[in-house]
Amino acid sequence: MTRQPNIVWITTHDINPHLGAYAGVYPGAEYAVTPRLDRLAAEGVRFDQAFAAAPICAPSRSAIITGCFPTAIGTMHMRTKAAPPPEVRLLPEYFREAGYYVTNASFTDFQTPTPVSVFDDCSDGAHWRNRPDPDQPFFAAFQGLMTHESQIYLDDEAFAERTRHGADADRHEPDRAPLPPYYPDTETFRKSWARYNDLITEMDHWAGGILDQLGEDGVADNTIVVFWSDHGLGMPRGKRWINDSGLHEPLLVRWPGRIEPGTSTDALVHLMDLAPSMLAAAGIPVPEHMHAKAFLDEEGLVDGGNTYLYAGRDRMGELEDMSRSVPDQRFRYIRHFHPDRSPMQHCNYPDRLWTWSEMRRMGVDRGGPACEGRATKCPHPAPAPTHRPDEAVRRALRHGRRPS
Repeated sequence: MTRQPNIVWITTHDINPHLGAYAGVYPGAEYAVTPRLDRLAAEGVRFDQAFAAAPICAPSRSAIITGCFPTAIGTMHMRTKAAPPPEVRLLPEYFREAGYYVTNASFTDFQTPTPVSVFDDCSDGAHWRNRPDPDQPFFAAFQGLMTHESQIYLDDEAFAERTRHGADADRHEPDRAPLPPYYPDTETFRKSWARYNDLITEMDHWAGGILDQLGEDGVADNTIVVFWSDHGLGMPRGKRWINDSGLHEPLLVRWPGRIEPGTSTDALVHLMDLAPSMLAAAGIPVPEHMHAKAFLDEEGLVDGGNTYLYAGRDRMGELEDMSRSVPDQRFRYIRHFHPDRSPMQHCNYPDRLWTWSEMRRMGVDRGGPACEGRATKCPHPAPAPTHRPDEAVRRALRHGRRPS
């Protein structure tokens, strides 16, 4: 009997397919410096049409870890601890029951409580190398926080330390930043775009270290390696938006002997399709309640994909909204259930970030002087909201309830 494959997830936050491997496929990807992930793509399959189920982290990750749409299991509102239907479980638990050693490098932002039965080890030091039996198959998830939106806006000293592994020659120059056409060409946006790509370079270095460890341990040939991000980049029109730039994600899979090197596919896949795909590849039955569709089985890639993909934007912190998105291979339909509300409502956390503040200022000034975007403090803070919820509403939001 063929030994079950090991599985390693290398995950990051808040990026679109801005990797060198996507040059010519995704706009702006040629600006990236990602040699290790480019090599991973060359050794496996690159998915060109992979999308999140939500444009913000915890709802998106809840879909990936359960194989279910957040809107169907109650995990669609950012910052809740939902109670999904009883049949819904977190993916790693199935692997643990099948005899795998299951680890997770601390991060558990799944919108639901994490039962103690899910992981053998969930800590900063969690690693397949800690399994008691070296012949035991493993499922190991590593969470890279260095590309989180918060890291773009660090002060200069902290940012230099955060990106210390990047060579000077690989630094991204703001003057050469290929800004998307929907961003204003200002110093603030150029600096933020360059920093976003510097953080991706740092993340590439970190991901390469994990790949090296698989080789050092002699287990790379029997390990499925998956790289993915949770949703779009941490700038306006990316994270928190339900259009392409909020949902389009990198997805790379390497499986020696099962996936032909240098493969690419434009099949439509949800990131949450990872859940049934991992189970099917390991020969573990896929639960009937999962909404996602497997793109792998024990033999490798499965032909097909989805005809349509689905995503939802709902409450995010104190920002109340409801939108839905359905793309196919050619078009994307978006429905806003509150068309009277601004697509960039006040949201306390992101409104403190340079790029959000810059957009707010330009909206008020209508093309006034460009924001300097200093690293320590943006000189143009976001305008104060015109409405502040009373204490009863704030209390309801904190506990994940819709205020009455």
